[in-house]
Amino acid sequence: MFKSIDFSQFENSPILWVQALPGAGKTHAVKQYLATRKHPSLWLSLKEIDNKLSNFLHQLNLLTDSQFIDSTTLQSGHTIDQPTLKRLAKHTLDFLEQQGPDLFLVVDDFEKLNADGELTSLFNIIFNTPNFSSKTILISSLPLPSYMATLIANSQLTRYPPKNFLLDKSQSSKYLTTISVHSDKHEWFWQQTHGWITGIKLLSESMLTHDFNCQNTKLIDYSTCHSYFKQKIFPLLSANLRQGFIASCLFDEFNKQELTYLCTTSVQQQIEQLLSSDCFLNETRVDSNGVIWYRYFDIFKQSLQQMYNTQLSEQKRFEITRITAKLYYERGDHVRALQCSIQFGEWEKSQLLVNSLAHNLAIEGKYLELKSLLQSIPIRDLKDSTSCQYWLGVCTLPFNPVEAAIAFKRAMTNSNNTIDHKITYQLAMHEENLSCYSEYRPEIDYENLFHDNKKLQTLSSFNKLLLLTNAHCYVLYACPEINKLEKLNSLIQSALEGPKNIIRQNVGCSNVNITSTFTDFLWRGRYKQANDQLTQLGTLLNHHSNPYLRVVWCLINAELLLRTNKQGLALDYINKGIALAGHHKFGLSEAQLTRIGMECCLSTNQLTDANNFKKTLEKMKPLQTQSMLGSIFNMLLDGELKYKNSEFILAQKLFLTAHQYAEQNGVLYYTTVASIYLIDSLINLNKLDQAEKLLTRGIKLANTMQSFSLMHRLHISRTLLHLARAEAANAKDSLKITLAIGAKYQYYTHLFWKPKEMETLLTLASSLGIEKNYVTTLVEQHSFTFDIIVDDSIEQEYKVKIQTLGLCKIMLENKTIKVGRKIKKKQYELLYFLIASSTEWVDQCLIQDALWPDSEGDAAAQALYTTLHRLRKLLGTKDAIDRIDGKLRINRLVVNIDIGKLITNLHSLVKLIESNAPLSDIKIAVNNCFILYQGEFLPAEDNIALIRAKRELLQTRFIQTLEKTVKYLKSSSQREYALTLVTHAFEIHPTSFKLLDMRIDLMVVRGFKAEAVKLFKQNQTLLSAKQISRISRKLQNSVSIID
Repeated sequence: MFKSIDFSQFENSPILWVQALPGAGKTHAVKQYLATRKHPSLWLSLKEIDNKLSNFLHQLNLLTDSQFIDSTTLQSGHTIDQPTLKRLAKHTLDFLEQQGPDLFLVVDDFEKLNADGELTSLFNIIFNTPNFSSKTILISSLPLPSYMATLIANSQLTRYPPKNFLLDKSQSSKYLTTISVHSDKHEWFWQQTHGWITGIKLLSESMLTHDFNCQNTKLIDYSTCHSYFKQKIFPLLSANLRQGFIASCLFDEFNKQELTYLCTTSVQQQIEQLLSSDCFLNETRVDSNGVIWYRYFDIFKQSLQQMYNTQLSEQKRFEITRITAKLYYERGDHVRALQCSIQFGEWEKSQLLVNSLAHNLAIEGKYLELKSLLQSIPIRDLKDSTSCQYWLGVCTLPFNPVEAAIAFKRAMTNSNNTIDHKITYQLAMHEENLSCYSEYRPEIDYENLFHDNKKLQTLSSFNKLLLLTNAHCYVLYACPEINKLEKLNSLIQSALEGPKNIIRQNVGCSNVNITSTFTDFLWRGRYKQANDQLTQLGTLLNHHSNPYLRVVWCLINAELLLRTNKQGLALDYINKGIALAGHHKFGLSEAQLTRIGMECCLSTNQLTDANNFKKTLEKMKPLQTQSMLGSIFNMLLDGELKYKNSEFILAQKLFLTAHQYAEQNGVLYYTTVASIYLIDSLINLNKLDQAEKLLTRGIKLANTMQSFSLMHRLHISRTLLHLARAEAANAKDSLKITLAIGAKYQYYTHLFWKPKEMETLLTLASSLGIEKNYVTTLVEQHSFTFDIIVDDSIEQEYKVKIQTLGLCKIMLENKTIKVGRKIKKKQYELLYFLIASSTEWVDQCLIQDALWPDSEGDAAAQALYTTLHRLRKLLGTKDAIDRIDGKLRINRLVVNIDIGKLITNLHSLVKLIESNAPLSDIKIAVNNCFILYQGEFLPAEDNIALIRAKRELLQTRFIQTLEKTVKYLKSSSQREYALTLVTHAFEIHPTSFKLLDMRIDLMVVRGFKAEAVKLFKQNQTLLSAKQISRISRKLQNSVSIID
């Protein structure tokens, strides 16, 4: 495919410059030449190193001592001093000298160098060294730059006395040979070239300069070059390539006349087709060479202005306007994009561009940039138009709902068809929530809108989805009232169930719906429903390659994992999301992920990592990262960091500033959140009177918002306040209130809980017998390390006892129930499902879906009712299972289940180990655990996923506790007892690799090497290759393993 290349001229030249288009085969041609001549060669590739000297030297393997240069010195604005460069050059020369005099030095992708770069300086030193004798081949996709010609001419390679020597055409052949590699087919170049302008210039220069022959370098005249191309090559190109050449002319300052020549009647249609398809923008935008388009942007804009004034149709003139604005948008200059559209076209048509730009910015979450864009509109009528005011409301809604409401009001006033904006305004403005802004009260009653959906049905699917989104964002941030959120969630789900193309076309709107609904469930501790929103977002990701959606995916996964105490997995998503957001310049999302990373580290007391996240956040540009909510969140996290570092006074100041800022901007939710942080810090500083005043205001505010999650957390603070004042009776009353709220609304986790305080309160609750079921569930889910006090006298009064570990049996008044044939399996499945549920109350819909998946709603509900009636009869009392408002739970005051006591015993054992209790007490605690843990949880029930998950959770917790116990026993020289425990545990879980590993380790320590090898071989088929390798290495030092 390639023409043969004559390297004979190179025999008398010390250096060779090989130039061709990317992908044209220049590297292949050089390798073929060296293979033919059998010359040894050292290849240095500058690809992807971005002129960073450290990477280059690592590729050379010359940097024997990497301590003397730090990669940070190579960042922008830093240079390496001459002594360092000379040392690096010496390393290179020594290496080349060791290879012998016939070595060829080949440097590929030489165009990566720039005139002022460190690598250029390094080569300058090498080439000027007298003892440098290697022949050099330089490979590039660009013609020989003038600074490189000067470098070569001034170097020792030329052996020419005058140092100020400039290379010219007559003398170049003495020292430098330039060749080009060409393909037989013109269009093949285009398949290998990304970017029209690069391909056009290089191809035409190559054809003009060398005319498919190997000649010395000539000076390039771009005007002549393109003229040559137009006359000889342009008629041979296909229609697509002609469009590409026309596009390049728009950018090329040397070809304004060429554009006039080419714009004949036949070519005019190609220009219009090019402008309407945006093919050149789409093809170059994602490529590294796309930067060339922006380099010639001003020239391109001038060319477009000239075309705008020609005899194009009005539609094509609008297309030119749209493309110009789009190019500004791609450069990130959104304000200039809008100004350009206004400059080219009348403002009525500019509304279309405003909507397009605003929609794109809203999808990417760049609300601050969108607000800046709208506020910069110079034309008053356009600025006050319905669409601009509507988008102003959208971008300010998450940050300042009052300002958003005013914008929606203006949009409603300016609109000719006000029904959409009236409903928008109605959904965003609630008279009970913003009573101080009574002049903006809507004409339509908000509550009636939910009862009369006819008004919503008059809207298009997109408008309905968008309006519900606005309402949901507002209610969520400004007034998280649960009843209204649930109604909105229901309406949103109905809207999302429309045609699939609605979701695909309006991905930004659907994304906001899903994420705001997710946040709603997350803040209320409804993790299953939050996970359902993750599933819906996954559906959107299947339809779209939108990078912003993928950042959101990382963001909400991290939030859910953080709230469910999986900080390690959360950090993985955080780091992945930060990298993706940084790459696509999603500043707000990057800042939000960084804040969540800081929160994650604070929750696990990793203060150093939390401080690193804080420093990263501070380096981000304020315009990209600072929103009102972001500023409040930053202050709260910074205060929490100082609080954990015992800087209580500074923490209190930050909490106070955040509280005042949120209160001034009318963000009720974050005003209350900041109050909680501030109250806790005031209690810690013993400023109890100030804390009480703030607590009273906070509870009143939470009641106004009907936010029971905030009321729950504020009553926790009230309990701590009473404890600080030694008011035992008041503390007990407050604790009853907060635990009752938590049990009723299923708050099993909370964003603002502090583990130490919660351990104190739950210990108090267990001693007083308050909400025993709820407290037990909290302990199970959060692994609080303290004892739940169990009163033996109460335990004897249990009417029903259920054993689920190892053996499954039910005892009524200490007598085992005999299972007869009449007892159906569904009764046991219902009982086991309620036992395995991680929450106290279980919605009957979840039970129906799990136990009767094939039955329809009414049939499944009737089956559940019948089975519940029979199960209560089986247990001997109706009180054994409670049922309220469509939810079920086991009454743990009537029914005693062995796993609850096992969790208590495991916690007691861990606490004894951590406190270095006497060995005798630890052995008693271990025996209590093993007495209960006779086997796996409900081993015969494998058809219900919830039971399998509970079984794995108990197994993991048991083995983790056993690991801590074994470590303690080994340190106490109780290895024999430890081996006995692990052996017994391995009999219960014979497939556990951790138990097998511990058992073999203890057997080797005890001297039972042969038995250890035998045990390993017996279980080898159950292990992975990695596990086999690990145990093999452990046994290798003590015994040889055959097969």
